Amino acid sequence: MSAAPANLKGVRVLIVDDHGDSLEMFMEALDFCGASVLGASSAREAATRLGGVDVVVTDLVMPDRDGIWLLEQVRGLPRRIPVLAISGIAVAHDTRVAAAGFDRVLLKPVDPFRLCDEIEAVLRERTARR
Repeated sequence: MSAAPANLKGVRVLIVDDHGDSLEMFMEALDFCGASVLGASSAREAATRLGGVDVVVTDLVMPDRDGIWLLEQVRGLPRRIPVLAISGIAVAHDTRVAAAGFDRVLLKPVDPFRLCDEIEAVLRERTARR
């Protein structure tokens, strides 16, 4: 964890994970860092909650639809929303994940406050590109 927690005040984050404990842990950390947090336990559920969010954080491997499917749904929206992926499997050699175009891919276990830092960094990079 960084010396001071990331400042995500006013940032609306949708976090998606089919494991309830992980979802709750990430939601609590994001809330602590000031984010307004929505949670979803599946990619299909998350796809119905994309309106008004600033960032999406998704698990890659989930039953039914995966994180790449959700990324495709987000990329189909009229505005650009950063998408970070979290995976319990090594993705360095997975060409499908590399080609998908996530803004970040983090390998589990992810420190929840590192996730806050990564979101802050992605938003800072997006602002710098404008």
